[in-house]
Amino acid sequence: MRGVDTEEFLSIKNRDCLWSGCPPRWTAFFIEDMERRRLYNAYEKHEGYYCFGCAAANESGLRCEFYEEGEYVTCRWMPRPEFQGFFNVLHGGIQATLMDEIACWTIFAKVQSAGVTVDMRVKYRATVYTNRGELLLRSRITEQNSRLVTMHVELFNADGTLGSEADVVYRVFPPEVAEKRLGWTGIEAFRDPGVEVISQQDK
Repeated sequence: MRGVDTEEFLSIKNRDCLWSGCPPRWTAFFIEDMERRRLYNAYEKHEGYYCFGCAAANESGLRCEFYEEGEYVTCRWMPRPEFQGFFNVLHGGIQATLMDEIACWTIFAKVQSAGVTVDMRVKYRATVYTNRGELLLRSRITEQNSRLVTMHVELFNADGTLGSEADVVYRVFPPEVAEKRLGWTGIEAFRDPGVEVISQQDK
C-alpha cells in the first residue's frame, strides 16, 4: 500500500468523496483500502500519568488519540479556543507540541519502543484555525538506524490545507531500557486494552 504525498493530498481534497458520508477533506486517506487501527494509551493505567499531549485525565492538555493507518500514525484533533494565539489561530507552540506528540506515538507503534526528542525542525506553511473544524495530523518514518529515527509529520486544516510540517528526530532506547526509564509497556498493551500493565513501581 503506497502513501499519499502532500501535493496529491491537496490536489484531490475537494473532489467528491469515494464513500458516502466521508468528508471530502479526508479523501486522500481513503484512496486505497487502508486498515485503521486504534492505538490505546497503555500509560493511562499508570497512576499519576498526566501527559500534556495524550493523557485523557489532563483536562488542560491536548488529549490526543492515535491510530495506525498503513505506514502512517494519524490523529484527528478538535482544537479548543484556549489553545489560540491570535484570534481563532492555533498557537504555533501548540502545533509543534502536536507534531512532537504524534512522532512519539510513531515510535511506539512502528519501532515498538520509546524514546526522546533530540531534534525538531518546524515549518509553518499556512494559518491553522481553531474555529473551522477538526484538524488532521499524520506521521511516518523517513529514516532509521539503531539509535535515531527521523519522522516527517504534517498538520492539516479541516479543508485539507497544509498548515505546518516538521521533521522530528528521536533517540530510541532498546525496549528493556525504555521500560526502566520511560515506563514502556510493550506494544501489545497499545493494541489491546485488555493487556495488564505493571508499572516499575509495582515490581
